[in-house]
Amino acid sequence: MAEGPSTTASAAVRRSRAANFGPLPGHDFAIATDIIAGELTHRTLPYLPEAENGRGARHADSATAGAHSLVARTAAMLEGFGVQPGPRGLVLTAGTTRFSERIQRALARQLDEVFASWGATSEHILVPLLGPATLSYQLEMPNGYPAITDAGARRDIGAALVELSGRIVGEIQRRCAASTSVLIVDPAAVAAVQGTLPGVTDFDTIAALGADGMASAWQRMHQAAAAASCSDAQGLSGAIVTGVADPVGWELALRSGVRGLWVSRDAINDSRSLDTIAAVADAGLRVGVGIIEDGDYIDEDQAIPRQRAIEVAKLVDDMQLGREWLSTSVDVLPNKPLSSGQAVAASKQLACARRTAEMLVRDAGDL
Repeated sequence: MAEGPSTTASAAVRRSRAANFGPLPGHDFAIATDIIAGELTHRTLPYLPEAENGRGARHADSATAGAHSLVARTAAMLEGFGVQPGPRGLVLTAGTTRFSERIQRALARQLDEVFASWGATSEHILVPLLGPATLSYQLEMPNGYPAITDAGARRDIGAALVELSGRIVGEIQRRCAASTSVLIVDPAAVAAVQGTLPGVTDFDTIAALGADGMASAWQRMHQAAAAASCSDAQGLSGAIVTGVADPVGWELALRSGVRGLWVSRDAINDSRSLDTIAAVADAGLRVGVGIIEDGDYIDEDQAIPRQRAIEVAKLVDDMQLGREWLSTSVDVLPNKPLSSGQAVAASKQLACARRTAEMLVRDAGDL
């Protein structure tokens, strides 16, 4: 393994840095936290692949698997709600359930592992939470329909996510002595706004949600997380949005006033996407670029990370943002979530992301 991240830099410096979306390969949470600790100081609380998204999350049938699943983990932490396994997925209930309590205990054990592994070496911690559109779509009502189809349930879930955003930031900061923010993972948001989410059957339709309401829901989560933050010296307090691979979603992020937006480089593929991501950056948001590919690592002459740094620099030039922005406001990410493959490969990709970010800071004018 390459040398680990430096922890001597001032936490108050705003600079480009490496990060991770959240999901990691394998089934061992301790290994996942060690991978992050070994390569990054800007750390995203990991979750594991068997329940990363979609049907895997909806079919979590144990508390341990549930604590690894982002949908079950997020739902179990909501104040005033509970979840329990149903015939097709997780069913939302009023008030806590034994299943929710078991997930909470499993998650508490996982957080203990995080704090033991990361100690005081984290510059910043991101806590991924499913966003309001995706969470309400993944959770079912007792009648079998997604909660997103019920206006009252959507409203209550949105309010609970706002409360959770502030509460979890405060809790992590108290235990880990690191500035903390929220990563809103909301891949269903664009389809929810466009009215294209599939229903329970081929004959069901899920009505489109208003774009203003979606942007406002993200904004409230961001504001709650920012209000609970101990410091904004790095310009990182509040929330970052990810999971939206379309300029429609990026425009929602811009309207919401969140702290940043993370996207795959592959999604910036035409003039509209380039113009939209440039507008996001010009408005002062951090931009995370998924640029590190499968198989990337720090080779002997560092040609691979340098090539990735050059690719990011070219993108920034195309956005006409200037090289100073390149060194201060980019989060370097894997191009795809690290939810498959081997732990060693994931570690190498994150090391490559770290070295790429270091080059952006050190060599911005020479790339």
